[in-house]
Amino acid sequence: MKDNLPLISIIIPIYNVQLYLKRCVDSILSQTYRNLEIFLVDDGSPDDCGRMCDEYAKVDSRIKVIHKKNGGLSDARNVAIDIASGDYILCVDSDDYVHHTMVETLYLSLKKYKCDISVASHLDVTDQYKLDLSSKKENQIEVFDTQSGLETMLYQRGITTSAWGKLYKAELFTDVRYPKGKLCEDLDTTYKLFAKSKKIVLNSAKLYFYLQRNNSIIKSSFKPARMDALKFAEDQLVFIETRFPAIKKAACNRLFMEAIFIMLTMQKATIAEYSTSWRKCVSIIKKYRKTVLCDTKSRAIYRLYAALSLISPKLIYTVNGLKNHIKLIIGRMV
Repeated sequence: MKDNLPLISIIIPIYNVQLYLKRCVDSILSQTYRNLEIFLVDDGSPDDCGRMCDEYAKVDSRIKVIHKKNGGLSDARNVAIDIASGDYILCVDSDDYVHHTMVETLYLSLKKYKCDISVASHLDVTDQYKLDLSSKKENQIEVFDTQSGLETMLYQRGITTSAWGKLYKAELFTDVRYPKGKLCEDLDTTYKLFAKSKKIVLNSAKLYFYLQRNNSIIKSSFKPARMDALKFAEDQLVFIETRFPAIKKAACNRLFMEAIFIMLTMQKATIAEYSTSWRKCVSIIKKYRKTVLCDTKSRAIYRLYAALSLISPKLIYTVNGLKNHIKLIIGRMV
């Protein structure tokens, strides 16, 4: 690509990922879009990541290393956002990696369709996944206005609330930051950025590779701090009701499913231990299940969970276990 393109700031928060860091950073350094400022934010990592970051800075002048006391994902991203000088900002998680054309693809589609945010589709991968860089990535484009973009994200139809895999105009972050010390921090942030955007473009090409780790926040067993996400989803619903009432059902869907997600991290044997959180999740499920069940835009699995909850919320565990078992069998067959 031409060298006179705008500067893009890529932010990679790093903590205890020395097994994955090289693959991640190498995928950024190999981008066809070259005008990059790459922040490696060592968030007080206890392993060898800090040294690895410093070694990378010696071999590529685009890399800027920040060593800081551990403060979590939000704090790591915010520190870099505060000093980023790029016209655009893109976040990548340090255990994930990206296709070498991702930044170029996101930028070109953003400029072509005059959008404020460009979103990459992602592929869930394991350590065994082998990326074929020679394969051509077919790219279908969808362009959304503010409201339809928010609605698509809330229904999680190709656009997630995740911070990663999205190229943002830097100006969107003028008065938006990630909430420090909270889990699922992007749930409190992404919708605010979308609400400030006039147009959003979704690229169908799967250019972001999301590593499935058993010890990730989403997959780990329940912790009381996980309830942060439910509060964020409730705040999101209030925001949507006030600013975009026409898509209230979509926000109800997102809150309903967040309650499901959290409930599924509670093992049946530990429900009594976390009874207050359990009851809060069940109350949300009961409050919004009819809305979800009758919403034709809702995903089929959401509506199934809503129907099961009419009999007993605990039936959701059975169906979710069956779904995961089927996915495991299919994964072995591929």
